[in-house]
Amino acid sequence: MERKHILSFIATLLRSGRFFMKIQKLMKSMILPLLLSIGFAIFSPAANAEVRAGFLTNQGDGNFELADVDGTWDVYASNEDAEKRLSSQTELNKTYCASISGEGDIRKLRFHFKDFTIKKPQACLSDKKLMAEYPQMAPKPSSSSETRCGWFNADPGGLTLTDKDGGWNLLIADGSEKILFPKNGAREWCGCVTGETNKSEMAFTSISSFKSKPNKACQ
Repeated sequence: MERKHILSFIATLLRSGRFFMKIQKLMKSMILPLLLSIGFAIFSPAANAEVRAGFLTNQGDGNFELADVDGTWDVYASNEDAEKRLSSQTELNKTYCASISGEGDIRKLRFHFKDFTIKKPQACLSDKKLMAEYPQMAPKPSSSSETRCGWFNADPGGLTLTDKDGGWNLLIADGSEKILFPKNGAREWCGCVTGETNKSEMAFTSISSFKSKPNKACQ
C-alpha cells in the first residue's frame, strides 16, 4: 500500500511539472556552477605566470622596479621571505641585471615575484632589444690616469690642452684646473698635466698634478 502511495506521488509530480522545476533549480544552484568551475580549471591557461628579465632597482621599503622590453614594472614580493632575500642582495637605489619569476599584470605593469636571480651585467647589456629601450643603462666609458704634454690655452670659452691627439677640455667640476695656470698670467704656455681622462669625450675628468716646461719643448 505504501508503495502505491509513493508511485502515485511521483506520477502527480510528473504531471504537474513540479518535478522538472525542482531538477532545474538543483541544476542552477549546484550542478551547473560545479561544471563551469571544472571547465575553467581545465581550459583556462595560467597566462600571468611568467619569468621576466631586465634592469632591477631597489627603491626601498620592499618596493622594486623592473625595466624590460614591455615597460617599467612595479615589482612586489609575493611573500615576506622573497622580499627579505632580494633586499639583502641588492642596495638601495642601485640597478642590477636580474630575472624574476611570478605573476604579472601587463595592463597595470605590476608584478608579484616568488623568486629571482641576480645576473652578471653583461647578460642585460648583450640583449639588443633591451638596450634599444634603455640606452641610458649602457656603461659610461671608463676613465684612465695618464700624463699628457702640449700647449695649454686659456680663453673666455674655457681651458684646453692641445697635443698630438687633438684638443682636450680641462675644465673640471671641482675646480682643480686652477693649478695649471702660470703665475705670469700668460694665455698660452707649455707643460704636462697628469689626471683622469675620458678619451671618448677628449676631456680630463680630474687633475692630480702639473709641470710647466719651456715653450721650446712644445714647438
